[in-house]
Amino acid sequence: MTTDAISPLVTGGADPLRSPAYLDFAARHLAGRVRVHRCAAPNDGLAVAHEYPDRIPLTFDLAAHVRAVGVDASGLGARWLVLSTPLRFRPTLFGADGAAALAGLIDRARADGLDGVVMPWVPNDDHQLSSILRDQGFIESFYDADWSVRTADHESLDSLLDAMPRGPRKRFVNDRNHFVAHGCTVRGWSADDAADVARMHREFMTDQGHPGPELADTAAAAFAGLPGGRVDIAVDAQGRRLAFVMSLFGDDSHVLRWGRHRTSDDARVYANLGYLHPLELAVRTGAQRVWFGKSAHRFKLLRGMTPTTASVFALGLSGHGRMRTALAAAGEAYRARFEELTTL
Repeated sequence: MTTDAISPLVTGGADPLRSPAYLDFAARHLAGRVRVHRCAAPNDGLAVAHEYPDRIPLTFDLAAHVRAVGVDASGLGARWLVLSTPLRFRPTLFGADGAAALAGLIDRARADGLDGVVMPWVPNDDHQLSSILRDQGFIESFYDADWSVRTADHESLDSLLDAMPRGPRKRFVNDRNHFVAHGCTVRGWSADDAADVARMHREFMTDQGHPGPELADTAAAAFAGLPGGRVDIAVDAQGRRLAFVMSLFGDDSHVLRWGRHRTSDDARVYANLGYLHPLELAVRTGAQRVWFGKSAHRFKLLRGMTPTTASVFALGLSGHGRMRTALAAAGEAYRARFEELTTL
């Protein structure tokens, strides 16, 4: 089945992460092999999962997820199907009969000898999806929160900022003033940016402690060509590139990745390129909400963003007796960390 077959099964069309174009981009432009598994149900249902034979940084790996909070991951196995969009985790069940498609995918995974199926991001307020997963034997474990700003019903960025409480508004205005005072601006993508954006991505991933890049060198140009896809560049007063950001715009919009040169001065580039500029574009395009991901909790909290918590749901297929214990311990650790990071 081609990605075109996904299109009629996407309900609502609100989230461009779940579009055929984005799923095809993600399968082709990560920095490693991606195997896409699909299972369709007769009555309008489709499950799409990814398997990562290579360890690509920031793709979801259940054992690494557990180990990251000091929990023993031995015995969990290495071959898991990930029911999620890459880069920003969102569920990949489509259509009215997603439950039947999921059951078929699980059967195939079991027959193929995989260790399990995991959906790494299930919003805690999505009771319907949670029920489907529990009915099929999945175990849940708290993970983190994605932070967002509602942009609907605002006619400009200033209107949006004026509606914020005093503290977040003041911080964003100070961010913008600092950026402008340094002579920095943001411009759109040019084909000439490709090599430098790839270099910034590699530098940033190394500085964050990852063993290699998440994205192939072809990713930025391909992403800029997606419906709703933008790659924007922050430049200094001399026009030199400082940083880039990749954003995907629709009713739900997403700031997905950013990177910068190590030599870039601190001119509030992160706040402006990664937050204020996408918010301005979202208001212009009529987006309902912008999602900024699950990192930088304190930065986002201080700027008035709303957290939406989510859990990991996992189903072991190879008799992993420790999985329930490991996920319970990991969930407690992730919840404690979230509470610590969001306490001012």
